[in-house]
Amino acid sequence: MKKKKILFVITKSNFGGAQRYVYDIARSLSRSEFEIIVAFGGEGYLKKKLKDANIHTIPIEGLERDINFFNEFRVFFQLLKLYRKERPDVVHLNSSKIGGIGSLAGRIARVPKIIFTAHGWAFNEERTWIERKIIRFLYWITLLLSHTTIAVSRQIKDQVHNLPFIRHKITVIYNGVDQAGVFSKQEARELLLRQNKKMYSSIPNDALWIGTVAELHKTKGQTYAIKAMDRLIQEGKNIVFIIIGEGEERHNLRALIEEKGLANNIFLIGFIDVAPQYLRAFDIFTLTSISEALSYTILEAGLSESAVVASNVGGIPEIITSKESGLLVPTRNSSAIAQAISYLIDNKEKRNQFGRKLKQKIEHTFSLEEMLEKTISVYKN
Repeated sequence: MKKKKILFVITKSNFGGAQRYVYDIARSLSRSEFEIIVAFGGEGYLKKKLKDANIHTIPIEGLERDINFFNEFRVFFQLLKLYRKERPDVVHLNSSKIGGIGSLAGRIARVPKIIFTAHGWAFNEERTWIERKIIRFLYWITLLLSHTTIAVSRQIKDQVHNLPFIRHKITVIYNGVDQAGVFSKQEARELLLRQNKKMYSSIPNDALWIGTVAELHKTKGQTYAIKAMDRLIQEGKNIVFIIIGEGEERHNLRALIEEKGLANNIFLIGFIDVAPQYLRAFDIFTLTSISEALSYTILEAGLSESAVVASNVGGIPEIITSKESGLLVPTRNSSAIAQAISYLIDNKEKRNQFGRKLKQKIEHTFSLEEMLEKTISVYKN
């Protein structure tokens, strides 16, 4: 049988949630059934991961997140040329920007199947009302041009289902994970301490560890978490807060930590390529995003049986039932974050109960195997 050729296209080659999604599907597809190519902009960590997995990659010159109309024309014609050369059976687009350009090029090149995965909507970010209206319209064009749109949560689908002519084109397929933290609590903590000398000398042996894994970006809401930690420390809680991730907000977050005098309590670890392996280091995991589709890190934290405090936003409530398998808090609310964490600090049994319940939910509903099976079905139908 002829292999079905799948061409993934994604804007950036760092290793955030969308890149993780592309990598997990690309590495998991059967090589006897599928020919796999991944095209992207930049020289980020995704490129290394794909190379290590022996997956064919193609760089797209000028492809980046920021809008530059000259570059967009260049990217469009590069995609058109790429589609005509490779003649893929399926083009699978990931990220907002490449969704519009890639789907238009795909229609002109007569690609048999164009799939767009919605990892989140940019109109949920902090923007002016006119910007949100324009962005929503551009998404509508992308959904019209694509044959199928995969929404990674029901909430993602619900936010656009009333747009004309696209309701029948959207299917929900949850992100899936298959690996919990591999290190024990003690091993994970020792390894993290070795990566940061200041942590090694500053953290008391009896401190409770709170942690998060996320890009340092405004939408991830780390400033609200830091202010919550400040409240807790002022109340006398013996805690440390460890932030794993890298991004454009590092300087601002560092300045806030210094301003609050928290340099011995809050640590910016930077990017770690195998961050999920360290999740058992944390007594409590937080994700205080302003906007979120369906977080991989919450799924991985749950598999590691961590107690989770997260924003009641996006697809997160589809993972966590508040007060049953974790605690959900309003966005942009440091006081609520502090209260939720304080409750878990004082109730160890609840921490353990929430962790167990969340693990059961993730194993049942958010497996990589199920995500892959449903995605392959979209490719074939």
